[in-house]
Amino acid sequence: MVLAVLAAAGGAAASEAPAPFPAWMAGAWEQTASENRWADEYWTPPRGGMTISAARMGAARRSPSLSIGGSCEKADGTLSCFAPPLGRPTAEFPMGAAGGR
Repeated sequence: MVLAVLAAAGGAAASEAPAPFPAWMAGAWEQTASENRWADEYWTPPRGGMTISAARMGAARRSPSLSIGGSCEKADGTLSCFAPPLGRPTAEFPMGAAGGR
């Protein structure tokens, strides 16, 4: 997975300003949907045109699932997140909009 993110990373086109990384995503995030369902995510600060993430999700007595992913600036200057959602093959999630947060 990390290799896929590294291979996809690239600089923005010289004529375009790169999209800003969402630095507010760095850190630990936790969600508790109910007593039995939870999720944790950990994001590194943006560096070198990418971030790295790790997530685990659990429910009741089932074993938690693990996801390693990240986001990167692509060659065209856009940002995308790459992750294997719920154990499925790695998918690309392009950034749709950036707001002032």
